[in-house]
Amino acid sequence: MITLSEYLGFIFVEITNARVMADKESARIAEMYSKNPLMEKFSVPRFKIPEMELSIPVVVSGAKFTNTLEFIDTIVEFDKVIMDEISTSINKLQIKRSNLNSDFQIISNPDLFKPFKVKKPISPHGSVGVQDTSDKDIIEFYEDMRDPGNLSHPNEIATLNYARVFNRIFEEKKLLGVYKDTYPKNELFQESVASILAYINSRTIVSKTKIENLLVSPETNIIQEEASDLSVFNIKAKITEEGIFVKTVRDKDNKVIKADVDFE
Repeated sequence: MITLSEYLGFIFVEITNARVMADKESARIAEMYSKNPLMEKFSVPRFKIPEMELSIPVVVSGAKFTNTLEFIDTIVEFDKVIMDEISTSINKLQIKRSNLNSDFQIISNPDLFKPFKVKKPISPHGSVGVQDTSDKDIIEFYEDMRDPGNLSHPNEIATLNYARVFNRIFEEKKLLGVYKDTYPKNELFQESVASILAYINSRTIVSKTKIENLLVSPETNIIQEEASDLSVFNIKAKITEEGIFVKTVRDKDNKVIKADVDFE
C-alpha cells in the first residue's frame, strides 16, 4: 500500500520524465539535421501535448487517521470525583488502622477519625465553562486533562497530578505519617489512582477525526479480482502543459533594463 499522494506524484513525475526523454531525442535529431546539408532546412520533429487527461483506477486499502480527544466533565464534576476518591481513601485508612489496633485503644492521632469534608466549588473561574474550586491543584489537574495533547497518554500526567493532591491533603490532615506506616508499599494510593484513571478514561471521547493519508493499491490484479464497487474509484487528472518565456532588454553595457515573463 502507498498513499494516494505518493501514487499520483509518481505518475506526474513519470510524465515529466517522458517529456524530458522526448526533448533529448529531438535535440539529438536537430544536431543530426544540422550536419546534413539536405536535412538542415527540415523542421525538427518534436511532440507537444498541450493537455493530457488521465483516468486512473485505484483500490482504497486503508487510511491513516488522527483523533482529537476531549475530556467532557466540568470542573465541578471533576472536583467532586477527586475529592470523593480521597475521602474514600481516608476512610479506608481509618478502617485499616482500626483493624490493626484490635484492642480498640484510641490512636495517638485524634485527626485520624475526624470526618473528612469534601470541598465544594465556589465562584466562577475566568475561562468560559470552567468554575473555580477551593483547590488550585485540582484546577491545574483539570486543565491538564482538558489539553487534548495529554489525553493520548493520560496515565503518567494524571498520576502525577493526583499524587500531588493526594499527598498534600493527607499532609494537611496530619495523616501522611500514619499512611506511610500503614501502607509502606503505597498500596492505597495505587488503588486510588487506578480508580481515577478509570474515571478519566470513561469521560474521554473522540471529538474529531481527521484523515491524514488515504492508502491505495494500484495493482491491476487486486483491482480486478479482489475489489468491490465500494472500494474502487477512478481518479481523473488533467495535466496542462505550461511554457514559460522570459524576454529581456539590455542596454549597451549589457545591463538588463526590462524583463517580461509570459506564460503560454
